[in-house]
Amino acid sequence: METTITTVVPTISKKPPAGTIGSLPDEILADIFIHYVRSHPTKGLQRPAQRTKFRVEAQIDSPNNPILLGWVSSRWRTISLRTVKLWSTIVVGDPLPRDVPIFKLWIERSGEALLGLTLSRYIFDKHDSIRYSEDATAFKAILSAAVAECMRWRTVTIKVVEETFYTTSLALPNLESIEFEYLAMGLHTFKRRLFERAFTSPVLRTISLDDSCFNPSWITGPAWNTLRNIELKTIHTARLLKVLRICHTIERVRVEWIFLSSKLPAEPVTAPTLQSLHVAQVHRYPQFLDRLILPSLVDLKISVERSDEDAPPPDVYPDTYRKNPPIWQAIEAFVERSKCQLESFGFGYADDQSCLYEIGSKVHLPIFSKLRRLCLTSKISDVTVANLTFSDVSQPLPLLEDLELTTCDTTDGALAKMVLSRMNSTDSRLKKVKAYFGKGDDPQERTEDLGLEQKLGQRIELELAVCEEYVPGEGYVRD
Repeated sequence: METTITTVVPTISKKPPAGTIGSLPDEILADIFIHYVRSHPTKGLQRPAQRTKFRVEAQIDSPNNPILLGWVSSRWRTISLRTVKLWSTIVVGDPLPRDVPIFKLWIERSGEALLGLTLSRYIFDKHDSIRYSEDATAFKAILSAAVAECMRWRTVTIKVVEETFYTTSLALPNLESIEFEYLAMGLHTFKRRLFERAFTSPVLRTISLDDSCFNPSWITGPAWNTLRNIELKTIHTARLLKVLRICHTIERVRVEWIFLSSKLPAEPVTAPTLQSLHVAQVHRYPQFLDRLILPSLVDLKISVERSDEDAPPPDVYPDTYRKNPPIWQAIEAFVERSKCQLESFGFGYADDQSCLYEIGSKVHLPIFSKLRRLCLTSKISDVTVANLTFSDVSQPLPLLEDLELTTCDTTDGALAKMVLSRMNSTDSRLKKVKAYFGKGDDPQERTEDLGLEQKLGQRIELELAVCEEYVPGEGYVRD
């Protein structure tokens, strides 16, 4: 027996010891380092006690910095210094003179890698107030060093308060994305020159601009054939239509403010590739919907702002004021004209605190039959909630997965009844509900709706709250 045991035991395979990070090859460690530096910061994560005192980072508001890697060991320092991608993403905010050589060192360590730059003349303090140094010398020196490497720009965000560099010599063959922000009024010529140079890039995909410096008539270049995403801070309807007419590859448009135009093209403009259109604030009426055909659109979100007190007289925009169809009729006509299938729809009426423009029975319109996500930021009553409720004879929006109602003026239990009717149906696909109720609602008097979590458990993702503040265009806002 002893002989048998002695013979068998050596043949039993032993579990290999767990490897340590130090046993990983340099190439694997380099990939881990890149992921660490470029990942977004975890919410609530504390920065290391020992960290760089400079205003040069790899990500905005992130403790993940390649400099910290070199503090761990000599091997990590060696790997980090020769991994150029670690140093090719650079964020600078309100720099001091001591930050200039640090920025230049990052540029040097990035080798020939394409650069992702965020260069800001100002920063936000803990109270969200803008702050910047009176002396712009350091920022201008950093911009000069960045401009010297413009051939390597891949993505760039520039935030300034004054004209800080010359754009005439910019060569941007690798530029994929550009965003420009400024605090002071003016700088129109400077911005125009900057965007003229940006549009010479043959690979430009994303651009953020505003009406004050942008007119599609005088900006030319190959970028009109490559742009996929456009973010517009402010623009008039006529110029938006012109952009969509000449940009043949556009897929996504975001607009903060769109204003009425007195003259519009007689024929509708078709943008065959546009899939997503969000307009945060539409002045008085979504005039652009009457002149658009978007056959590929799947995601539409608009919020209409109306203020009769400062409205111009009707003779300024006669077509708009005398021939407007009702808003919901305009939306329906636009979707039917486009022959698109909406999967996500958002609507708000920013200056109206009544339920006058709620969606109500319009959820039954054929244009909404394929919706997977519905977001309503203007006030809704029991009428809308009742029309979303499943019954034996009606199952509105059967594909709906995500429902957001940020301004609920409903009686207690109406929302709960609607959600339960869907969750108790085998045909429902509902996965997420977000609903905010007004400050007039005492939580103790809204027991049915706020008790949904206990009834449904983990079957659905719920976010229910009674809020203090109402923000036009956004709805009730949680503290």
